Amino acid sequence: MSAVVSGALFTVLIQSSTATTLTIIGFVSAGLVTFAQSVGVIIGATFGTTSTPWLVAIFGFRLRISAFAPPMLGIGAFLWIIAKGKTRSAGAILAGFGLLFIGIDYLQTGMEGISWNLDAIGGSGFGWQWILAGVGILMSVVMQSSSAAAATLVTVHAGSLTFEQACAMIVGQSVGTAATSALVAIGAGLAVRRAAMAHIVYNVSVGIIGIVLLAPIVAVARWVSAQFDEPNGVLALDSVQQHF
Repeated sequence: MSAVVSGALFTVLIQSSTATTLTIIGFVSAGLVTFAQSVGVIIGATFGTTSTPWLVAIFGFRLRISAFAPPMLGIGAFLWIIAKGKTRSAGAILAGFGLLFIGIDYLQTGMEGISWNLDAIGGSGFGWQWILAGVGILMSVVMQSSSAAAATLVTVHAGSLTFEQACAMIVGQSVGTAATSALVAIGAGLAVRRAAMAHIVYNVSVGIIGIVLLAPIVAVARWVSAQFDEPNGVLALDSVQQHF
């Protein structure tokens, strides 16, 4: 359990489950942690990567982020330049979230002007769920962070994606985070290959289960959305992302 908590906390701090996974694989290669401990950290990293989408869903869409994001960036950058130690690190974190929210604001503005919807080209049905999951995998491989999930939240909020389509993409994004582990395992030692394979098997298994059971998952998520009076289902989509 301590390994899971450590993996989650480390991912929350650095905002990248990929970095956490690569770090722990490196520790396994160096003999600093055991294979069993690495599996716990990898599972924890999966939970920790949901922190950014939750912040975006709770604050980014409820508040006018264009108003407070620049001050966050400015204050954070100032602290990072003049301060030392923990204060400097806090400044870097503040500036990072400022940049994140500025990016989300630009995404919101851009997405609001998109009139197309995947439904117009038949973006529904079981076959399309696999295609959308593939799109999610590509997003995760390219972005290598929870930015992929945050971008999906923006498209849902802007109405460019339906809730069902976004859920399929979220499942794919979870699978895509294992791509880097697969690359790292090439030519590596046995311990590293075992840790990487554990990450791949876990993510792919959860992804397959998620696509097969997507209909009941969407139904439960919609019920959660109704309880919180969220017409766009952004918070419900976050809950789906947290479970994958």
